[in-house]
Amino acid sequence: MARRIPKYRRHKGSGQALVQIDGRRIYLGKFDGPESREAYDRVISEWLAAAHCPDKSDGAKIGVSLSISEPILLFLKWAQQYYVKDGEPTQEFDSLKDALKPVRAMCGKTPARSFGPRTLKAVRERMIDSGLSRGVINNRVNQIKRCFKWAVGEEHIPSSVPIAFGTEFAPGG
Repeated sequence: MARRIPKYRRHKGSGQALVQIDGRRIYLGKFDGPESREAYDRVISEWLAAAHCPDKSDGAKIGVSLSISEPILLFLKWAQQYYVKDGEPTQEFDSLKDALKPVRAMCGKTPARSFGPRTLKAVRERMIDSGLSRGVINNRVNQIKRCFKWAVGEEHIPSSVPIAFGTEFAPGG
């Protein structure tokens, strides 16, 4: 059964932001402040990782202690070298950075092995809320998948992560 991602809300009495998870209210700080938004992203990513993404370990010890930010940073470092034309980074590199920014913001500190379809859905919802067009969102979601597929190929994370997206790892792809 699919469960909805709890909403970021305002507590009228105190003016604080809150999120209600499993009947428990978690206060996040001043409503609509950057700290409360960051706290919301962290709480939701932890909730998704713990409650909705059971350990996806495929028995490998690859990426056991990596946070989501680490394979993303490694991918961007690689992409900066790969997506170059006439000695300058291409627009594709800038596009990759833009696509991966909300992933790092929402769940950068959670374990990389726990990143799966539900977390990706939460990131996509954040993109929708920001007003991006469907085409841009679809392109960015594919770029996020490409990042994690690359991380498997480089053995930074277990192969079960991209398989969870429905994209099995194929060497060279």
